[in-house]
Amino acid sequence: MFEHSTLISVQVRHGQAEDQKHYFPQASSTIMSITHKIENKLNEAFRPLRLEVIDESEQHRGHGGWKEGGETHFRVKIVSEKFSGMNRLARHRAIHDALEEELKGAVHALVIEVSAPHD
Repeated sequence: MFEHSTLISVQVRHGQAEDQKHYFPQASSTIMSITHKIENKLNEAFRPLRLEVIDESEQHRGHGGWKEGGETHFRVKIVSEKFSGMNRLARHRAIHDALEEELKGAVHALVIEVSAPHD
């Protein structure tokens, strides 16, 4: 993950004591959130007219699959021409296929509200 990052060493002086800290400045900017991954994959796969990816993890605090920091429980609202002529099951399967990696990994729950523009 950090193979292209530069290790920075910072010395912090507290009176007579001195602490040395190490960090990778590019690391946080190169790690994409699950929310952004979902948005990117759905935009690429469906070119939606409307897309909302909502992290509802905090509503599930203490429940199965929840973890500190969120990004475990999502609601996706999506409208795309690509769903025209597809039944509800086919639409959900298409979204699951697009998000296969996330659903096998960090995402515990996904609520899908899917439609075509003229539904």
